[in-house]
Amino acid sequence: MKRQFICCGLLLIAFFILGESSEPQLLQAADAKSEAKLKNQVQTLQNSLNAAQTQITTLQNQVTQQNATIKQLNGNADAKKGLDTIKKASYIHTVILTLKSDSKSTEGQSMLDDLANLQKISTVRGLWYGSPADKATPDLANKDFTVGITILFDDYDGLKSYLDDPAHKKFTDKHLKFFETPVVYDVLKTATP
Repeated sequence: MKRQFICCGLLLIAFFILGESSEPQLLQAADAKSEAKLKNQVQTLQNSLNAAQTQITTLQNQVTQQNATIKQLNGNADAKKGLDTIKKASYIHTVILTLKSDSKSTEGQSMLDDLANLQKISTVRGLWYGSPADKATPDLANKDFTVGITILFDDYDGLKSYLDDPAHKKFTDKHLKFFETPVVYDVLKTATP
């Protein structure tokens, strides 16, 4: 019986020793599983974050594209409004200018540079100007001039207001002395295509 008691005691001691030595191994195994699980969760979250960043970039590109489209549509609306204003204008004023032989050759370009300022006069509905075209109507085009100007107005009163405007007077005082007597054509538009 003593033997049995001693065997049981040794057996208990062995279980106790084995139990204590296997407990850290069990804890280490549990920690490794938890760490692996956490790493998987972190990787999953990182993948989700990357996907969200890709979606944000895509959405930002779409917003940029839509803003450009809106800007273009607004520009088209402004252009349409401008075209409608031009179509309604019924008085066409055309001026043909030829540089005097004793004037500096740069005076024509100086006038062209200043012509855009005349667009600011309130009664001007459209303004086009330039030098003779290199390619012109065969046998009919007169290329013996320096500057051609065409301005649209609603009516004769608009032209008169333009001629009396201080900006126009300043322009003519600065430039007309260098040019021959202007050739002027005033046309009343009777139809719009």
